[in-house]
Amino acid sequence: MYVQAVDLMGSVDSGVTNLTLCNLTIRGDAPPGTTNLSITATKIDDDVAGRYSPPETTDVCLRVETLSLMEANFTANITTGTAPLTVQFTDTSTGTPTSWSWNFGDGATSTDQNPTHTYQNAGTYDVTLTVSNAEGTDSLTKHEYISVTNMSPSVSTIELPPSHLAGT
Repeated sequence: MYVQAVDLMGSVDSGVTNLTLCNLTIRGDAPPGTTNLSITATKIDDDVAGRYSPPETTDVCLRVETLSLMEANFTANITTGTAPLTVQFTDTSTGTPTSWSWNFGDGATSTDQNPTHTYQNAGTYDVTLTVSNAEGTDSLTKHEYISVTNMSPSVSTIELPPSHLAGT
């Protein structure tokens, strides 16, 4: 690997002994944890002294962090019932989302992490959750997830005594 740093602004004063010219980011498939890493600079160009090789190797500790992939997921406390049906949705996404966008399938939306929504009309509804953070975005649609029926009319039976029946 070759890294070149150039002081185009001329902001490095002569006599400086400790100078950070760049930060190095290494991406790969290393397992999470810490490991030792040796960095040896093979050539350094100096505007005044010219090119030279530094006499030492720098030992550093490399910390490897894993990035959690964004994966949208959710649950509901109830998925069937009669109208009006109030449902509490719970975000169970991975990847540490920082924003949420819900579509409840009936024209209503929300940006709450764990919204409550009331379905007013009978029907079967798809629910979509889109989650985002600085690393990315993911969406999940659960098809026909919420099923709402109309309230059944109640039927009452009235018993009349025989004296109220016609023809008796």
